Amino acid sequence: MRLGEGNDISPSPGKMLRLQKEILETTEKLSTNKSDSLGKRGKLSSRLSRLKKSANHEANKIIFHGLEEEKDQLSGIVNSIKKVLRNLNLPTSCKTFHRFFCQHLKLHTTKVAGRRGAYVDEILSMEQEVILYKQSEDN
Repeated sequence: MRLGEGNDISPSPGKMLRLQKEILETTEKLSTNKSDSLGKRGKLSSRLSRLKKSANHEANKIIFHGLEEEKDQLSGIVNSIKKVLRNLNLPTSCKTFHRFFCQHLKLHTTKVAGRRGAYVDEILSMEQEVILYKQSEDN
């Protein structure tokens, strides 16, 4: 059975950037060509709707991937804290535990939950930098 592109859950920031560009171009066409026939404007608005749906799907894949990374990082932190708690005499070394906990929490680098839009924007800006860097290397 052949899987369609809709079943692919791997994030593609490059595709998201292309979709954003196409959305901007289509929106510009719709706003500038007011004298076009109703049929042509309807086709453009349908295309715009499909592009927005695809872009939303890509953004959700990026968010899902980020949440998976965040969950893995936090699980690792919780597991390391569990190991320390098993070997710790809590009333006598509360300050040591607090220091240890704060140090491990700093290892949590992927922050997605509660700031999904900002996370997607960060990923897209990093992808844009990679694209620009590759273009400068080619020249």
